[in-house]
Amino acid sequence: PIERWLFRHADRIIATCADEVDWIKSFEPKVRKVELIELSQPNLGNRSDLVPQRETTRSACYSRLKLLYVGRLHKLKGVNFFLDAIAQLSNPQSVELRLIGKDEGEGKTLKKQAERLKLNAMFEGVVSEADKNAAYEWCDVLVLPTLSENFGLVIAEALERGKRVITTDGAPAWGDGNDYGGRLVYLKGFRNGTAEERVGLLRNAIEELK
Repeated sequence: PIERWLFRHADRIIATCADEVDWIKSFEPKVRKVELIELSQPNLGNRSDLVPQRETTRSACYSRLKLLYVGRLHKLKGVNFFLDAIAQLSNPQSVELRLIGKDEGEGKTLKKQAERLKLNAMFEGVVSEADKNAAYEWCDVLVLPTLSENFGLVIAEALERGKRVITTDGAPAWGDGNDYGGRLVYLKGFRNGTAEERVGLLRNAIEELK
């Protein structure tokens, strides 16, 4: 009720993609004005020639694929599907996972899930900017398996650092067809899919990276 009241009384609401405009209008039909701003254009433009600062493919001496999640530990972020997807890989132990972000009610559950699945997962909570930058440097791939995202700033941060990214249509601002030189994998059908379909999409995307 509080959010609906705020939507009705705001002079203007900013949306970051067409899907978000539709959601706002369905959530509160009495909204006064919704303005669409495509944030992906000023942040990264429409370039497909972004070149990594350093080689991001793993050399033969590295046995594990290093995956990074940066974001809230919340039900809407799809981390539980991400963990199940890793567990279903042909060799789950070939993956090393770091999860960085604030616990918003799901942290304990996700940690127990990772332990039950016997994953190589580190939950690091909220970290400093320097530590987050170090994590980006460490990883091979950023994975944002979100069900709801207004933009997905971490996607831009990873791409700017030359990293590969897997995300979903829960972050529709990134569904414009630009794969940034083959470094962005955008999973369609994730947001409205079943649990099994979501896990399968993530599993297949990760397997193709190995």
